Amino acid sequence: MNGKVRIDSSEGEDEIEHIFDGYPMQKKTLLLESPIAQLYLSPIISSLSEIGIFDFDPKLPKKTAPITGVTELASDGANLALVLNRISTDGESKRAFLNLMRYMLPFVHRMDVSKVADKSMYFTLRETYARNFELPASLLSDGTVNITALIVALYFEKNKLVVIEEPERNVHPALMSKTVEMMKEAAQKKQIIATTHNPELIRHVDLEDILLVCRDESGRSVVIRPAQSEDVQTFLENDFQISDLFVDNLLEV
Repeated sequence: MNGKVRIDSSEGEDEIEHIFDGYPMQKKTLLLESPIAQLYLSPIISSLSEIGIFDFDPKLPKKTAPITGVTELASDGANLALVLNRISTDGESKRAFLNLMRYMLPFVHRMDVSKVADKSMYFTLRETYARNFELPASLLSDGTVNITALIVALYFEKNKLVVIEEPERNVHPALMSKTVEMMKEAAQKKQIIATTHNPELIRHVDLEDILLVCRDESGRSVVIRPAQSEDVQTFLENDFQISDLFVDNLLEV
């Protein structure tokens, strides 16, 4: 309990033999909790800490976030206000962020972060149509919130590997091309992996960048590269679109 995983050994055993001689483990202790294991596994743990996995829920960033929270973007984006506050304290980062927001959403004039009495924060947006009117996060569209979180994950987090679940979620189809271009640009400095079932997003992705996860005859998941398929290449040479092949389940032929 208390957030820790425990593994019970067989009854009657006071301790189990550790694979490292001389370092017995007490009953109900997880291997990773052993100091010697942490010493050997620290490079792996460090590498895992450089991976950011994001599955944004746009409803959560619309709520206030406690000031005492972490300033690295949460996997669901719930603490987006705190991260935007961190970005806003650096002039260069703030300008870069606003430029990216205006690239995706030209109506954005500025974004700010406000504090409330209960020691929490929320972010606001001003549009070019009404620069004197401040929209709180709770009134923003899910698409606007999702794009904001996506920009932060791609450009303002230190992760060397970023995995994003359905980055196009709640985003207007007209913005799919820009979404892909933004991910391509960010991929020049870090590895970007995005999952999707959306043919409109697939339409703007280069074939060489597509990995298709499907099942083989035994039901096991396998990963294939459609770019290596001669049949797929033939379809494309005959004016089929990647998105059409995806919809018709022909990328795995």
